[in-house]
Amino acid sequence: MFKKQKTEYTKSAFKKMSEESEHIELRSEEVQEILGHVPPGVIRWGISVISAIVILLLVASWFIKYPEIIISPVTVTTQNPPVTLVSKMNGKISKLFVKDKQRIKSGSVIAVIENPTDFNDVYTLKQKLDSFRVVLMKIQISENRQTALYAVDSTQKVFFDENLNLGEMQTWYGAFLKSMADFSHFIHTDYHQKKIFTVQDQIAKYNQLYTRLLKQQNILSEELSIDRQQFSRDSNLFAKGVLAKADFDKSKSFLLQKRYSFEGSKSTLSNTQIQISQLQQSIFDLQQQHEDQNKQLKLALSQAYENLIGQIKIWEQNYVFTSPVDGIITFTKYWNENQNILSGDKVVTIIPEAESRSIGKLQLPIRGSGKVKTGQSVNIKLDNYPYMEYGMLRGKIESISLVSSDDSYAVEVSMPNGLLSSYGKKLEFSHDMKGTAEIITEDERLIMRFINPLRALLAGS
Repeated sequence: MFKKQKTEYTKSAFKKMSEESEHIELRSEEVQEILGHVPPGVIRWGISVISAIVILLLVASWFIKYPEIIISPVTVTTQNPPVTLVSKMNGKISKLFVKDKQRIKSGSVIAVIENPTDFNDVYTLKQKLDSFRVVLMKIQISENRQTALYAVDSTQKVFFDENLNLGEMQTWYGAFLKSMADFSHFIHTDYHQKKIFTVQDQIAKYNQLYTRLLKQQNILSEELSIDRQQFSRDSNLFAKGVLAKADFDKSKSFLLQKRYSFEGSKSTLSNTQIQISQLQQSIFDLQQQHEDQNKQLKLALSQAYENLIGQIKIWEQNYVFTSPVDGIITFTKYWNENQNILSGDKVVTIIPEAESRSIGKLQLPIRGSGKVKTGQSVNIKLDNYPYMEYGMLRGKIESISLVSSDDSYAVEVSMPNGLLSSYGKKLEFSHDMKGTAEIITEDERLIMRFINPLRALLAGS
């Protein structure tokens, strides 16, 4: 009974308080001050939590590192890539020496484009020129006529036919034959040496003449000495009046004649010496002329030979397809003799037989290239094999070119695992496979990726 009364009293009190609170002004300054006041403990707790989160993020950004990935197109090939031969001329295929998938040796002729030159004549000449190279070396190093003559005579073993059909090379072939004939004529005639022998014979005769003239001069010298003594005696007799004036004049005239003869003999000796000196000089001139002409003809022969070899190489580059390596022929399209071919057409591809490891070749853009270094990892995604299905190939930067070309650097990527993908699948190789390379650069702290832009901004200002 008592509890029931107490409950009714409490309800009545709350009801009365509720009715009174309706009359209180809720927007009063006192109420707002009470409601707007945040306890200091709550503020300290909130600041501590936010600071801890910021510090945690900063610490994490210092320890968290991740690399930057540079993407570039890549071509996967081998160290000995296939060689594609491209036509440089328009025309018809006059000769085709190989079939598709045929093995071929380096230097073998594959095909010939129709041209005014006879193919067989050119290759006959080429073989003879190869044999003549040894002879030419002997000619160049020959130091005397005998060795040169031996070398020239050995050219007879290498017969050069003048009636070869060489087309546009005929002029160069004619110049070579003329140079060879000129040098052979020079060596066989030996004009300068024969001329030297003639002059030497003249010198010998002049030396004999000089000896005789010298003896005559000695005799005249003795006679002149006797005549001087006689004139001295006649002079004494004339002074004493013993010798007549006519006899004295006759003695004096005789002495003067002897002196004149003696001086004439001296002049003759001097002229003979001059003649000998001139002949000796002519020998020196002939020797110099021989040496100069010998060098000139050797040089002309060597140049004519090299010019002809050069013209044959140009002809081969324009009209002949030759394999540069041992390998297997693969036609880019089916070819037959008498089929037209245009300049720029890909004729054949030679796949080298020698096994070589797979490599990747890519063009690295200049932008950001400073971050790329040798030894860095590379992920290669091939277009032929979708990476989500077949996986990626792994590689490492092997080398980077020192200079750029076309705003990029040439980079070679080694592939230690070959064509074994990240999924453990062995991919089938085909030459020049295209794809995308992801170069994984050095790790960089996360915080530095925020600091570096600010540093650059501050440095710029």
